[in-house]
Amino acid sequence: MDRSHSDHFSGDDRFALLKPYLSERRRERFEVVLDRRTAWVCAVVEDLYQPHNASAVVRSCDGFGVQNLHAIEVENDFAVVESVAKGAGKWTDVHHHSSVDGCFNALRKAGFRIAVTSPHASGFTPETVPLDRPLAVVFGSEGPGVSDAVLQGADCTIRIPMEGFTESFNISVAAALVLSDVTRRVRRLNIAWKLDENTRERLRGDWAERTVKDAAGLLKVERERALKQAGTRAED
Repeated sequence: MDRSHSDHFSGDDRFALLKPYLSERRRERFEVVLDRRTAWVCAVVEDLYQPHNASAVVRSCDGFGVQNLHAIEVENDFAVVESVAKGAGKWTDVHHHSSVDGCFNALRKAGFRIAVTSPHASGFTPETVPLDRPLAVVFGSEGPGVSDAVLQGADCTIRIPMEGFTESFNISVAAALVLSDVTRRVRRLNIAWKLDENTRERLRGDWAERTVKDAAGLLKVERERALKQAGTRAED
């Protein structure tokens, strides 16, 4: 991936150190959400230029338990408006890519099938797209939709059935509709859709660090304290 949303400490001790500063209710909520989170499905957006749409997609990812969102930024930077995202950016991993090829290569290396949404295609629907492999769903920019590079590089297409005169939904609506259907199907299948324990532990640390006030300062204090205690025990 070209650029990552967050940097992580090696030997992830963050949650253990910050746990005393989290309420029991917050810690319990972490576990409830983690148990429903999935990396089997991810969303991909290409060159969104309206921050409120980008923010709404992030919010949909969080709402439907999709942990990873990939943003292709050839022409426009991916920007989130907090008043629209409602804090969802704290809980969702956003991965930034400077090219379609870079994004698709990273996804394929991770084993994803890449499906692009298009109102002009006659491919799968959200109810029929195969889920035997992890699925990355690509949504195009406002107006022009997905680029030719995305259409040519994808493995298949997804069409959202429509019954009216307009031919497509707004990007944020399309993302919500597809992610709702696909994640619901995934959770009913006998596949390893849940997050592995390493990812869960990393997210506990991420979420604790983004929740606790002055987490960086507290981590420094707690680590120094742990080193002193370890030194004292060694002397004994």
